[in-house]
Amino acid sequence: MVTVPVAAAGLIAMVHLGAEELASRFSVLNPVHLFLACFFPAAAAIVYLMLRPRAVYLVDYAGFCTPFNCRVPFATFLEHAKQHPQLNERSIWFMTRLMERSGIGEETGLPPAHHYVGTHKYCSVDAARSEFELVAFSAIDDLLTKTGIALDTVDILIVNCSLFCPTPSLVDMIINKYKLRSDIRGMHLAGMGCSAGMISVGLARNLLQVARQGAHALVISMETITPNYYLGTERAMLLPNCLFRIGGAAALLSTSSAKARFRLRHVVRTLTGAEDSSYQCVFQEEDREGHRGINLNKDLMNIAGNSLKANITAMGPLVLPAREQLMFAFSFIARKVIGKRVKPYIPDFRTAFEQFCIHAGGRAVIDELQKSLSLSDEQVEASRMTLHRFGNTSSSSLWYELAYIEAKGRMRKGDRVWMIGFGSGFKCNSAAWECIEPARNAHGSGLRERRRATGRPTAARRGWPAEGAAAAACRGSGGSLQVRCRVTTAAACVGSGDGGGLRRVRRRQSGCLRMERRRLPAEGATTAACVGSVDGGGLLTERRRRQLPAEGMTAAVACGGSGGGLPRERQRRRLPAEGTTTASREGSGGCLREGRGGGTRERKLRAFML
Repeated sequence: MVTVPVAAAGLIAMVHLGAEELASRFSVLNPVHLFLACFFPAAAAIVYLMLRPRAVYLVDYAGFCTPFNCRVPFATFLEHAKQHPQLNERSIWFMTRLMERSGIGEETGLPPAHHYVGTHKYCSVDAARSEFELVAFSAIDDLLTKTGIALDTVDILIVNCSLFCPTPSLVDMIINKYKLRSDIRGMHLAGMGCSAGMISVGLARNLLQVARQGAHALVISMETITPNYYLGTERAMLLPNCLFRIGGAAALLSTSSAKARFRLRHVVRTLTGAEDSSYQCVFQEEDREGHRGINLNKDLMNIAGNSLKANITAMGPLVLPAREQLMFAFSFIARKVIGKRVKPYIPDFRTAFEQFCIHAGGRAVIDELQKSLSLSDEQVEASRMTLHRFGNTSSSSLWYELAYIEAKGRMRKGDRVWMIGFGSGFKCNSAAWECIEPARNAHGSGLRERRRATGRPTAARRGWPAEGAAAAACRGSGGSLQVRCRVTTAAACVGSGDGGGLRRVRRRQSGCLRMERRRLPAEGATTAACVGSVDGGGLLTERRRRQLPAEGMTAAVACGGSGGGLPRERQRRRLPAEGTTTASREGSGGCLREGRGGGTRERKLRAFML
């Protein structure tokens, strides 16, 4: 900042002196002085350019998309828990209430070993390896397909998985699978908890500083659920069984800006493990009966809040504008001089970031961070939607949230993104990114090309979720499910059946326009539709099975409301064209659904599955 004005002043002075005056003055100077005057600035500039930190870029990332056969609805999860001989009725009741209030939806998934009755018998080391291979290899394959890079260009490999540390390591499994180079630098981070993703990014950034220019670092973030199924009845240790789900992500970092989509600005790590309460708030131990599990302390939220304050204190000076820093400094001085009667000033981080990715550890975590940072519902929507669709996927949840923001078309060039993760220890780690090139759309084709091909705007421009996105976010109390459609209304989530086809349902209940979408089965198939309602803080589920007509025919079924009467059903036997949609309207005491013909345009729900 000072060099430019000084150089400009010197240039102006030289112009005023003139060429003859300058020549006469230079002739008087000693040649040694002239050499030193030119050599030292040049040497200082070269040393600065060589020692300054290299910029690190995010080339691209990919997340594991849970297959349909791994899906675990609430009813399936609880039915498996009831078959466990160690769990009593009180434990089942506690898990039921927890699931209803957790913010997790019906589409989350668990590894294959958890789908067997008598889960503990199948949680072996081989099953854990199979889960890692399923998640990690799928994410890596998708990432290589998106980036198109050769595996020989990968110089650094980092894997973070906290609770599964086999021999050979997980890094060795990836090297053996993809036949990576023998001189690759591989690290496996264990025991870091849900904040390990940002730790891996920081480690990759440091290693890229000493690697060759243009080197690539592959980062795998996931958690293996299979070997960590708790078999006891301690409530604090039953929480991970209900909250954690299968998931993972792969990210490619590089010091080359070619094809880069984000630039890494800052990584801030804060550790409060010196305090005993922070160290023991997330603790792996055995209960009184010898069953091993993860104990989540009741003071977890308070400890997380203190850790967040320490993190934003370190991150604030790096990203906040001068006005916010001055306001914070004045508040700090006033509290020291006057006392605690002065309310502390909380910096507005919305002036420093446009997008927020908050660790989807649970509904309470998201609510607490939203309140602490004064964020709007839209700014935490990505976290709620990720929790609803995928559950708590540990360190990889931040990448799912980033994918959701891009799939919704909210990311713009130059937007700043703040990722915040919490982990055992206790740690709060965050990273600041700057968007260089947002995702064009969920298909990977440009917006103009898609509009030219279809003749109409893409779903992202219409305000609908992008392809693969979950349309339901779990909000509020009592486990009620709400759907955010377009930008306006919230609606109750309706469970989906099997098969293809899309249907839009319009429901008017309690004066609120509710928009729902669910899949219809293929020809001749059956569907189970789950309609959620709130009663006493719980989620009541009504399941019904029905036979659908052949292709070209759509059934419009009326279902009874809360009036207590019998359901009424009306069907339209044939619709004019194949693939038409059915619009359903429901009242409060009974419902009447009317089918629409071929003139109705089908609106596709684009999901944010990676």
